[in-house]
Amino acid sequence: DVVTSTSDGTCLVVASIAAGEGYLSATSPVATITFTPLVQSISLASQSVPFASSATLRARGYDGPGPVRYLLVGGNASDCHLSGDVVTAHSAGTCRARASIAAGAGYLSAISPVATITFSAAPPPPTIIMNVVSFAEGSVNLSPTLDRQIAEIAARVKTKHYHVVDLTGYTDNVFTPAFNQTLNQNRAVAVESQLTADLVALHVVGVTVSIVTTPSAFVYVPIANVTAPDRAHNRRVVATLKAS
Repeated sequence: DVVTSTSDGTCLVVASIAAGEGYLSATSPVATITFTPLVQSISLASQSVPFASSATLRARGYDGPGPVRYLLVGGNASDCHLSGDVVTAHSAGTCRARASIAAGAGYLSAISPVATITFSAAPPPPTIIMNVVSFAEGSVNLSPTLDRQIAEIAARVKTKHYHVVDLTGYTDNVFTPAFNQTLNQNRAVAVESQLTADLVALHVVGVTVSIVTTPSAFVYVPIANVTAPDRAHNRRVVATLKAS
């Protein structure tokens, strides 16, 4: 007396009774047993993804045998891309996705609410120090060697997306403190001018290049002005590269 089905639809059933004890046999009208498909749901969780990583989508909460499929439905990250169940992007921002499951084994199909995959921004580059060294004694002129060092700073600013370059001039103790103070400033000005030109040539915009207060002491600690190499090491401009 139990009717089962492996799919939705109808089964048609009659009941009959045999003749006996003075009764004729009898058959009932056809009865319709209707099997309705089961409603199922499917969910897809939002995720936060570190910079330069991918997100693997994992749908949950469904009962049917599948198949489960994923679909991108928007987002503001650059080039949201879906390969199977893996989402990638080329910038910080969001990619939006849904999961769906096909009908099967007596279950209705289902589609999830939109899930948001948030890709974080790249961490800022660490503050670094680069040197333009060494100037000729008492000179503010840029030699080819100094020009190459300044070009290396410009290239680093471009590739690592630095926003601020602070310049500080130093020198040795050959001349008077007053002369050296001016020398520090003028060397920093020379580097500032060349670095700005190099950044323009590399089409780098939005970088602040500035000369910070020149230190009153003209000894570049910890190098003492004892030997000629020490003094040459002190005749420099220090560039501090910062993200902001």
